[in-house]
Amino acid sequence: MIIDNQTISSNPPNSLPIAPDQKSAFNFGIGLLGLFLWNLFFLNGPAMKKVWGALLNTVLISGLTVVLTLLLALAAAFSLHLLEVTGRQKGRFILRGEWNHGLRHYGLQPVAFYLS
Repeated sequence: MIIDNQTISSNPPNSLPIAPDQKSAFNFGIGLLGLFLWNLFFLNGPAMKKVWGALLNTVLISGLTVVLTLLLALAAAFSLHLLEVTGRQKGRFILRGEWNHGLRHYGLQPVAFYLS
């Protein structure tokens, strides 16, 4: 609706717009809550212990994966920085994967081509 060249939204003035990713996260949380309530009402004790154990294992494994990936990325970035600062071309050449591009001479594609 346009009044006096000003757009008036359908939201009340004190409400904030909700982004689509926030709606998705909210719906996901509601779904998890519903699943938790279903398990609480209809599972027996040993089965509920297994569900909680599986949830704990999943959270721990995913958290450790994130931490390990971060540490590997930091190690690679730090190594590459040191190799560039000290001028060691061979190590930089290997770490950056520039050797893949020499494969085109033999009619082969670099590894990154197959991964993308």
